[in-house]
Amino acid sequence: MEYEKYEVIGEEKLSDIAKKYNISPEKIKEANPNARFFKTFFGTSEIVECLQTLKIPVERKIEKKQGITHSESENFNFITSQREKEEKLKEYTSVEFNLGKFEEKHFVSNHLTEIHVNGGKMATYTQFQKFILQLLETGSRFKYKLDVSENNFEDGFNLKEQFDGLLEKIVHLKDKLELYLNKFGKLEDVANKEVLRKKWEELKTELKENPKLKEIPQDKFKEMLQKGDYEFSNSYPLAKDLQKSVFHSHLFYPLYNQKFYIGIPNQLGSNWMMSTLFSELEIPLTSILNISEDEENNEYIIKIESQLNKSTLSRIDIKNAYEKHYPFLKEQFLKYNVSIDCFYAINKEDFQINYAEIEIEELVNSNLEAYQKLEIERVEQEEPKQENDE
Repeated sequence: MEYEKYEVIGEEKLSDIAKKYNISPEKIKEANPNARFFKTFFGTSEIVECLQTLKIPVERKIEKKQGITHSESENFNFITSQREKEEKLKEYTSVEFNLGKFEEKHFVSNHLTEIHVNGGKMATYTQFQKFILQLLETGSRFKYKLDVSENNFEDGFNLKEQFDGLLEKIVHLKDKLELYLNKFGKLEDVANKEVLRKKWEELKTELKENPKLKEIPQDKFKEMLQKGDYEFSNSYPLAKDLQKSVFHSHLFYPLYNQKFYIGIPNQLGSNWMMSTLFSELEIPLTSILNISEDEENNEYIIKIESQLNKSTLSRIDIKNAYEKHYPFLKEQFLKYNVSIDCFYAINKEDFQINYAEIEIEELVNSNLEAYQKLEIERVEQEEPKQENDE
Protein backbone atom coordinates (compact mmCIF):
# COMPACT_ATOMS: atom_id res chain seq x y z
CA MET A 1 0.00 0.00 0.00
CA GLU A 2 1.25 3.50 -0.89
CA TYR A 3 0.23 6.81 0.64
CA GLU A 4 -0.40 10.38 -0.47
CA LYS A 5 -0.13 13.37 1.83
CA TYR A 6 -3.25 15.47 2.32
CA GLU A 7 -2.91 18.87 3.98
CA VAL A 8 -5.93 19.85 6.08
CA ILE A 9 -5.85 23.65 6.06
CA GLY A 10 -9.34 24.34 7.43
CA GLU A 11 -11.50 21.88 9.33
CA GLU A 12 -13.08 19.38 6.92
CA LYS A 13 -15.56 16.53 7.11
CA LEU A 14 -13.80 13.17 7.18
CA SER A 15 -16.42 11.76 4.82
CA ASP A 16 -15.66 14.49 2.25
CA ILE A 17 -11.93 13.66 2.25
CA ALA A 18 -12.75 9.97 1.91
CA LYS A 19 -14.98 10.68 -1.11
CA LYS A 20 -12.15 12.53 -2.85
CA TYR A 21 -10.03 9.39 -2.74
CA ASN A 22 -12.85 6.86 -3.10
CA ILE A 23 -12.01 5.07 0.16
CA SER A 24 -13.83 4.64 3.46
CA PRO A 25 -13.40 7.09 6.38
CA GLU A 26 -12.35 4.12 8.54
CA LYS A 27 -9.31 3.46 6.32
CA ILE A 28 -8.16 7.06 6.73
CA LYS A 29 -8.51 6.80 10.51
CA GLU A 30 -6.60 3.50 10.56
CA ALA A 31 -3.73 5.10 8.61
CA ASN A 32 -3.68 8.13 10.95
CA PRO A 33 -3.99 6.89 14.55
CA ASN A 34 -2.62 10.13 15.99
CA ALA A 35 -4.78 12.52 13.94
CA ARG A 36 -7.29 14.72 15.74
CA PHE A 37 -11.01 14.29 14.97
CA PHE A 38 -14.22 15.47 16.64
CA LYS A 39 -17.92 15.00 16.02
CA THR A 40 -20.46 17.77 15.44
CA PHE A 41 -22.98 18.48 18.15
CA PHE A 42 -25.67 16.37 16.44
CA GLY A 43 -23.19 13.55 15.86
CA THR A 44 -24.02 13.51 12.15
CA SER A 45 -20.53 14.36 10.89
CA GLU A 46 -16.96 13.66 11.97
CA ILE A 47 -14.62 16.62 11.49
CA VAL A 48 -10.86 16.58 10.94
CA GLU A 49 -9.21 19.40 12.86
CA CYS A 50 -7.26 21.93 10.82
CA LEU A 51 -3.50 22.21 10.28
CA GLN A 52 -2.80 18.49 10.06
CA THR A 53 -1.19 16.27 7.44
CA LEU A 54 -3.04 13.03 6.75
CA LYS A 55 -1.68 9.92 5.08
CA ILE A 56 -4.16 8.70 2.47
CA PRO A 57 -3.82 5.05 1.39
CA VAL A 58 -3.99 4.83 -2.42
CA GLU A 59 -3.67 2.11 -5.00
CA ARG A 60 -1.54 2.89 -8.03
CA LYS A 61 -4.31 1.91 -10.36
CA ILE A 62 -5.50 4.25 -13.09
CA GLU A 63 -9.26 4.37 -12.71
CA LYS A 64 -11.10 6.93 -14.82
CA LYS A 65 -13.99 8.74 -13.18
CA GLN A 66 -16.19 11.62 -14.23
CA GLY A 67 -13.80 14.56 -14.28
CA ILE A 68 -10.24 13.88 -13.12
CA THR A 69 -8.52 10.84 -11.54
CA HIS A 70 -7.13 10.93 -8.02
CA SER A 71 -4.60 8.19 -8.75
CA GLU A 72 -2.82 10.45 -11.24
CA SER A 73 -2.93 13.38 -8.80
CA GLU A 74 -4.81 15.46 -11.33
CA ASN A 75 -6.77 17.21 -8.64
CA PHE A 76 -6.57 20.92 -9.48
CA ASN A 77 -5.26 21.67 -5.99
CA PHE A 78 -1.96 20.07 -7.08
CA ILE A 79 -1.65 21.86 -10.44
CA THR A 80 0.57 24.84 -9.77
CA SER A 81 1.21 26.18 -13.26
CA GLN A 82 -1.43 28.52 -14.69
CA ARG A 83 -0.62 27.24 -18.18
CA GLU A 84 -1.14 23.67 -16.98
CA LYS A 85 -4.54 24.61 -15.63
CA GLU A 86 -5.59 26.39 -18.81
CA GLU A 87 -4.55 23.41 -20.95
CA LYS A 88 -6.32 20.98 -18.66
CA LEU A 89 -9.54 23.02 -18.67
CA LYS A 90 -9.82 22.65 -22.44
CA GLU A 91 -10.70 19.00 -21.88
CA TYR A 92 -13.87 19.87 -19.98
CA THR A 93 -17.23 21.38 -20.91
CA SER A 94 -17.85 24.86 -19.51
CA VAL A 95 -21.12 26.56 -18.59
CA GLU A 96 -21.95 30.18 -17.90
CA PHE A 97 -25.20 31.24 -16.23
CA ASN A 98 -26.79 34.25 -17.91
CA LEU A 99 -30.22 35.71 -17.28
CA GLY A 100 -32.90 37.15 -19.52
CA LYS A 101 -36.18 38.72 -18.43
CA PHE A 102 -38.81 36.20 -17.40
CA GLU A 103 -42.39 36.24 -16.28
CA GLU A 104 -43.50 35.38 -12.78
CA LYS A 105 -42.22 32.12 -11.31
CA HIS A 106 -43.91 30.55 -8.28
CA PHE A 107 -42.05 28.96 -5.36
CA VAL A 108 -42.47 27.57 -1.85
CA SER A 109 -39.84 27.46 0.89
CA ASN A 110 -39.36 25.79 4.26
CA HIS A 111 -36.81 27.07 6.78
CA LEU A 112 -35.67 25.60 10.10
CA THR A 113 -33.24 27.11 12.62
CA GLU A 114 -32.25 25.42 15.88
CA ILE A 115 -29.89 26.67 18.60
CA HIS A 116 -28.51 24.04 21.01
CA VAL A 117 -26.68 24.88 24.25
CA ASN A 118 -25.10 22.29 26.54
CA GLY A 119 -27.00 19.45 24.92
CA GLY A 120 -30.41 21.13 25.15
CA LYS A 121 -32.48 22.99 22.57
CA MET A 122 -32.49 26.69 23.44
CA ALA A 123 -34.48 28.03 20.47
CA THR A 124 -36.31 26.84 17.37
CA TYR A 125 -37.55 28.92 14.44
CA THR A 126 -39.59 27.60 11.51
CA GLN A 127 -40.95 29.41 8.48
CA PHE A 128 -43.06 28.43 5.47
CA GLN A 129 -43.45 30.82 2.54
CA LYS A 130 -45.19 30.96 -0.80
CA PHE A 131 -43.71 33.58 -3.08
CA ILE A 132 -43.36 34.84 -6.64
CA LEU A 133 -40.14 35.93 -8.35
CA GLN A 134 -39.94 38.07 -11.46
CA LEU A 135 -36.84 39.43 -13.16
CA LEU A 136 -37.63 43.02 -14.13
CA GLU A 137 -34.34 44.37 -15.47
CA THR A 138 -31.00 43.04 -16.76
CA GLY A 139 -27.76 44.75 -17.68
CA SER A 140 -24.92 45.78 -15.39
CA ARG A 141 -27.09 44.52 -12.55
CA PHE A 142 -30.36 42.65 -12.13
CA LYS A 143 -33.63 43.86 -10.63
CA TYR A 144 -35.96 41.26 -9.11
CA LYS A 145 -39.45 41.53 -7.69
CA LEU A 146 -40.03 39.28 -4.66
CA ASP A 147 -43.68 38.98 -3.66
CA VAL A 148 -44.42 36.77 -0.62
CA SER A 149 -48.11 35.80 -0.62
CA GLU A 150 -47.98 33.50 2.41
CA ASN A 151 -45.53 33.86 5.29
CA ASN A 152 -46.13 31.59 8.29
CA PHE A 153 -43.49 31.43 11.01
CA GLU A 154 -43.12 30.13 14.55
CA ASP A 155 -40.44 31.56 16.81
CA GLY A 156 -40.65 28.98 19.60
CA PHE A 157 -41.53 31.62 22.20
CA ASN A 158 -45.00 32.62 20.88
CA LEU A 159 -43.72 36.17 20.47
CA LYS A 160 -45.67 36.73 17.26
CA GLU A 161 -48.95 36.38 19.16
CA GLN A 162 -48.03 38.85 21.89
CA PHE A 163 -49.04 42.51 21.88
CA ASP A 164 -51.77 41.99 19.31
CA GLY A 165 -49.45 40.32 16.78
CA LEU A 166 -46.96 43.20 16.74
CA LEU A 167 -43.98 41.11 15.57
CA GLU A 168 -45.96 39.47 12.77
CA LYS A 169 -47.16 42.84 11.47
CA ILE A 170 -43.59 44.15 11.31
CA VAL A 171 -42.32 40.99 9.55
CA HIS A 172 -45.04 41.27 6.88
CA LEU A 173 -43.91 44.81 5.99
CA LYS A 174 -41.08 43.20 3.99
CA ASP A 175 -43.23 40.67 2.11
CA LYS A 176 -42.97 42.71 -1.10
CA LEU A 177 -39.45 43.71 -2.11
CA GLU A 178 -37.71 44.97 -5.24
CA LEU A 179 -34.08 43.88 -5.08
CA TYR A 180 -30.97 44.88 -6.99
CA LEU A 181 -28.35 42.17 -7.54
CA ASN A 182 -24.89 42.79 -8.94
CA LYS A 183 -23.82 41.12 -12.20
CA PHE A 184 -22.79 37.96 -10.32
CA GLY A 185 -26.18 37.66 -8.60
CA LYS A 186 -25.28 38.94 -5.11
CA LEU A 187 -27.86 41.04 -3.26
CA GLU A 188 -26.70 44.66 -3.46
CA ASP A 189 -29.58 47.06 -2.73
CA VAL A 190 -33.32 47.42 -2.15
CA ALA A 191 -35.15 49.51 -4.76
CA ASN A 192 -38.48 50.10 -2.99
CA LYS A 193 -37.24 51.54 0.30
CA GLU A 194 -39.59 54.52 0.00
CA VAL A 195 -42.62 52.24 -0.30
CA LEU A 196 -41.47 50.28 2.76
CA ARG A 197 -40.98 53.51 4.71
CA LYS A 198 -44.56 54.63 3.95
CA LYS A 199 -45.89 51.23 5.06
CA TRP A 200 -43.97 51.62 8.30
CA GLU A 201 -45.41 55.10 8.89
CA GLU A 202 -48.93 53.71 8.41
CA LEU A 203 -48.23 50.85 10.81
CA LYS A 204 -46.64 53.21 13.35
CA THR A 205 -49.82 55.33 13.41
CA GLU A 206 -51.87 52.17 13.95
CA LEU A 207 -49.59 51.04 16.77
CA LYS A 208 -49.81 54.36 18.59
CA GLU A 209 -53.62 54.15 18.54
CA ASN A 210 -53.81 50.49 19.58
CA PRO A 211 -55.02 50.28 23.22
CA LYS A 212 -53.64 46.72 23.57
CA LEU A 213 -50.10 48.10 23.32
CA LYS A 214 -50.50 50.42 26.30
CA GLU A 215 -49.21 47.63 28.57
CA ILE A 216 -45.76 48.00 26.98
CA PRO A 217 -43.63 50.36 29.13
CA GLN A 218 -43.61 53.70 27.34
CA ASP A 219 -39.83 54.01 27.25
CA LYS A 220 -39.59 50.57 25.59
CA PHE A 221 -42.40 51.43 23.17
CA LYS A 222 -40.72 54.70 22.21
CA GLU A 223 -37.40 52.89 21.73
CA MET A 224 -39.11 50.33 19.48
CA LEU A 225 -40.61 53.06 17.28
CA GLN A 226 -37.25 54.84 17.00
CA LYS A 227 -35.65 51.56 15.94
CA GLY A 228 -38.36 51.13 13.29
CA ASP A 229 -37.81 54.69 12.04
CA TYR A 230 -34.14 53.86 11.48
CA GLU A 231 -34.64 50.40 9.94
CA PHE A 232 -37.16 51.75 7.41
CA SER A 233 -35.18 54.89 6.57
CA ASN A 234 -33.37 55.40 3.27
CA SER A 235 -29.99 55.42 5.04
CA TYR A 236 -30.44 51.99 6.66
CA PRO A 237 -28.32 49.22 4.99
CA LEU A 238 -31.35 47.00 4.38
CA ALA A 239 -29.65 44.83 1.75
CA LYS A 240 -26.91 43.86 4.21
CA ASP A 241 -29.54 43.17 6.84
CA LEU A 242 -31.38 40.84 4.45
CA GLN A 243 -28.14 38.95 3.80
CA LYS A 244 -28.30 37.77 7.43
CA SER A 245 -31.37 35.78 6.41
CA VAL A 246 -30.54 32.32 5.02
CA PHE A 247 -33.59 32.71 2.75
CA HIS A 248 -32.59 36.00 1.12
CA SER A 249 -28.87 35.15 0.97
CA HIS A 250 -29.44 31.80 -0.81
CA LEU A 251 -32.51 32.58 -2.90
CA PHE A 252 -30.19 34.01 -5.54
CA TYR A 253 -27.14 31.86 -6.09
CA PRO A 254 -24.30 34.36 -6.88
CA LEU A 255 -22.83 32.50 -9.87
CA TYR A 256 -23.95 34.54 -12.87
CA ASN A 257 -21.60 35.78 -15.61
CA GLN A 258 -18.83 33.42 -14.54
CA LYS A 259 -17.45 30.36 -16.31
CA PHE A 260 -17.56 27.01 -14.52
CA TYR A 261 -16.45 23.58 -15.69
CA ILE A 262 -18.51 20.40 -15.56
CA GLY A 263 -16.92 17.38 -13.91
CA ILE A 264 -14.09 19.06 -11.98
CA PRO A 265 -13.89 21.08 -8.74
CA ASN A 266 -14.31 24.84 -9.25
CA GLN A 267 -12.71 27.03 -6.59
CA LEU A 268 -14.97 29.99 -5.78
CA GLY A 269 -13.66 33.41 -4.91
CA SER A 270 -13.67 34.75 -1.36
CA ASN A 271 -17.13 34.89 0.18
CA TRP A 272 -18.72 35.13 3.61
CA MET A 273 -21.86 34.50 5.64
CA MET A 274 -23.48 36.32 8.53
CA SER A 275 -23.15 34.33 11.74
CA THR A 276 -26.31 32.98 13.38
CA LEU A 277 -24.70 32.73 16.80
CA PHE A 278 -22.99 36.16 16.63
CA SER A 279 -25.29 38.50 14.70
CA GLU A 280 -22.68 41.24 14.12
CA LEU A 281 -19.95 39.02 12.62
CA GLU A 282 -19.21 38.21 8.98
CA ILE A 283 -17.64 34.75 8.71
CA PRO A 284 -15.08 34.21 5.87
CA LEU A 285 -15.48 31.02 3.84
CA THR A 286 -13.65 28.93 1.27
CA SER A 287 -15.91 27.14 -1.21
CA ILE A 288 -15.65 24.40 -3.82
CA LEU A 289 -18.32 24.05 -6.51
CA ASN A 290 -19.08 20.97 -8.59
CA ILE A 291 -21.48 20.89 -11.56
CA SER A 292 -23.06 17.95 -13.33
CA GLU A 293 -25.93 17.62 -15.80
CA ASP A 294 -29.30 15.92 -15.37
CA GLU A 295 -30.38 15.40 -18.96
CA GLU A 296 -33.67 13.75 -18.02
CA ASN A 297 -34.91 16.79 -16.09
CA ASN A 298 -33.04 19.36 -18.22
CA GLU A 299 -31.16 20.67 -15.19
CA TYR A 300 -27.70 21.62 -14.03
CA ILE A 301 -26.92 20.11 -10.62
CA ILE A 302 -24.72 22.37 -8.51
CA LYS A 303 -23.14 21.29 -5.23
CA ILE A 304 -21.20 23.80 -3.17
CA GLU A 305 -19.24 22.85 -0.05
CA SER A 306 -18.03 25.72 2.12
CA GLN A 307 -15.76 25.69 5.14
CA LEU A 308 -14.47 28.29 7.53
CA ASN A 309 -11.51 30.23 6.13
CA LYS A 310 -9.32 30.31 9.22
CA SER A 311 -6.54 32.22 7.51
CA THR A 312 -8.70 35.37 7.43
CA LEU A 313 -10.84 34.71 10.51
CA SER A 314 -10.23 36.90 13.54
CA ARG A 315 -10.13 34.45 16.45
CA ILE A 316 -10.16 37.38 18.88
CA ASP A 317 -13.43 38.73 17.38
CA ILE A 318 -15.07 35.29 17.75
CA LYS A 319 -13.81 34.92 21.34
CA ASN A 320 -15.06 38.40 22.29
CA ALA A 321 -18.46 37.76 20.67
CA TYR A 322 -18.75 34.42 22.50
CA GLU A 323 -18.08 36.04 25.86
CA LYS A 324 -20.45 38.93 25.07
CA HIS A 325 -23.45 36.91 23.87
CA TYR A 326 -23.12 33.83 26.08
CA PRO A 327 -21.72 34.96 29.47
CA PHE A 328 -23.76 32.20 31.17
CA LEU A 329 -21.62 29.50 29.52
CA LYS A 330 -18.80 28.51 31.84
CA GLU A 331 -16.72 26.70 29.21
CA GLN A 332 -13.90 28.87 27.85
CA PHE A 333 -13.76 29.57 24.13
CA LEU A 334 -11.53 26.99 22.44
CA LYS A 335 -12.59 26.44 18.84
CA TYR A 336 -15.10 27.54 16.25
CA ASN A 337 -16.16 25.94 12.98
CA VAL A 338 -18.66 26.42 10.16
CA SER A 339 -19.71 24.10 7.34
CA ILE A 340 -22.25 24.76 4.59
CA ASP A 341 -23.61 22.30 2.04
CA CYS A 342 -25.63 23.77 -0.84
CA PHE A 343 -27.51 21.80 -3.49
CA TYR A 344 -29.14 23.56 -6.47
CA ALA A 345 -31.09 22.05 -9.36
CA ILE A 346 -31.01 24.84 -11.98
CA ASN A 347 -33.36 24.95 -14.96
CA LYS A 348 -31.30 24.98 -18.17
CA GLU A 349 -33.77 27.20 -20.01
CA ASP A 350 -34.11 30.17 -17.65
CA PHE A 351 -31.23 29.48 -15.18
CA GLN A 352 -33.64 29.75 -12.24
CA ILE A 353 -33.91 27.41 -9.27
CA ASN A 354 -36.07 24.33 -9.66
CA TYR A 355 -35.04 23.08 -6.24
CA ALA A 356 -32.50 24.08 -3.60
CA GLU A 357 -31.44 22.65 -0.26
CA ILE A 358 -29.08 24.48 2.08
CA GLU A 359 -27.67 23.12 5.35
CA ILE A 360 -25.52 25.23 7.66
CA GLU A 361 -23.79 24.08 10.86
CA GLU A 362 -22.04 26.58 13.14
CA LEU A 363 -20.25 25.12 16.17
CA VAL A 364 -18.44 26.63 19.15
CA ASN A 365 -16.46 24.17 21.28
CA SER A 366 -18.83 21.22 21.67
CA ASN A 367 -21.51 22.99 23.71
CA LEU A 368 -22.99 25.64 21.39
CA GLU A 369 -24.38 24.96 17.93
CA ALA A 370 -26.65 26.59 15.37
CA TYR A 371 -28.20 24.42 12.67
CA GLN A 372 -30.14 25.77 9.69
CA LYS A 373 -31.88 24.05 6.82
CA LEU A 374 -33.61 25.77 3.92
CA GLU A 375 -35.55 24.16 1.08
CA ILE A 376 -36.83 26.07 -1.96
CA GLU A 377 -38.93 24.48 -4.70
CA ARG A 378 -40.47 25.85 -7.88
CA VAL A 379 -44.17 25.01 -8.18
CA GLU A 380 -46.88 25.39 -10.78
CA GLN A 381 -49.05 28.48 -10.56
CA GLU A 382 -52.20 27.78 -8.61
CA GLU A 383 -55.40 28.09 -10.58
CA PRO A 384 -57.72 30.76 -9.16
CA LYS A 385 -60.64 29.28 -7.27
CA GLN A 386 -63.93 29.65 -9.10
CA GLU A 387 -67.08 30.34 -7.12
CA ASN A 388 -70.07 28.16 -7.88
CA ASP A 389 -73.03 30.04 -9.33
CA GLU A 390 -76.12 29.58 -7.25
